[in-house]
Amino acid sequence: MVASILQEWIAQGLALRSKTLRSGVGTLLSDPDVVGVAHQLFHHSLIKSITSNISGPSYIPGSMFASALLDLVAPNQPGGPANVFASVRSDIAAIPSNSALAPVRNSLLTLADNSNGDLSELRNRVGNWFDNAMDRVSGEYKRDAQKILFYIGLALAIILNADTFDIARIASTPQRTTATAQLLDNIERQNLMPDLAKANSASRQELVKTLTPVLPLGWTQSNCPADWLGWLQKAIGMFLTAFMVSLGAPFWFDILDSIMNIRAAGPRPPDAQRPGG
Repeated sequence: MVASILQEWIAQGLALRSKTLRSGVGTLLSDPDVVGVAHQLFHHSLIKSITSNISGPSYIPGSMFASALLDLVAPNQPGGPANVFASVRSDIAAIPSNSALAPVRNSLLTLADNSNGDLSELRNRVGNWFDNAMDRVSGEYKRDAQKILFYIGLALAIILNADTFDIARIASTPQRTTATAQLLDNIERQNLMPDLAKANSASRQELVKTLTPVLPLGWTQSNCPADWLGWLQKAIGMFLTAFMVSLGAPFWFDILDSIMNIRAAGPRPPDAQRPGG
């Protein structure tokens, strides 16, 4: 959980969401340097209305993207719906090859020709085109966030001596196994895990505080390896810890929640349905 919080702070500090969105829009509009049509789009009044900082918006609704882009290629169209659509398509087709809007001409023409002469349908198609591209951008952001989590996890593993092999070995001893079983009973008795996926930050912090005594963390003279082979194993164990941290707090809270549900033979019922409640 600590690593996930640090990752979110770093992502905010680096404006990672905004930069990833900016790059994705530039790629979609064939303007990777964001100096042409993508630049104009980000400076459109609709997009600027949802921009709260200098790095740009972190999210653009598909419908807003469609309205802004069509306004750039065909502004201020008078007349009825049919005339407006014909005029918009005509303006798209008339985009000169040396214009900043030229990279989107063929894409918009294809979308217009499949809109059955309906301007609303064209807007929907442009919005869907954008949303589909943003699904890929979202995947790119998650990969970048996971890399940050990995490096944070590796740093924490080194600082705390969080070696997966050591933790597994020590936690599997009879004394630790008994302590872990008692801990899970305590968690269930105090109802610390009604649903960790939806739990608030305070509930999760309380759970982490309860779990901490069971985890064999920290550097001591007795747990330092005596030879290079031991150090190699510890390094591998720390890299494995970093990988598991990179999976993110929600993943591990879901796993722990599943374990608790299995122990209780199913999800804990609401208070009103419990016997004696």
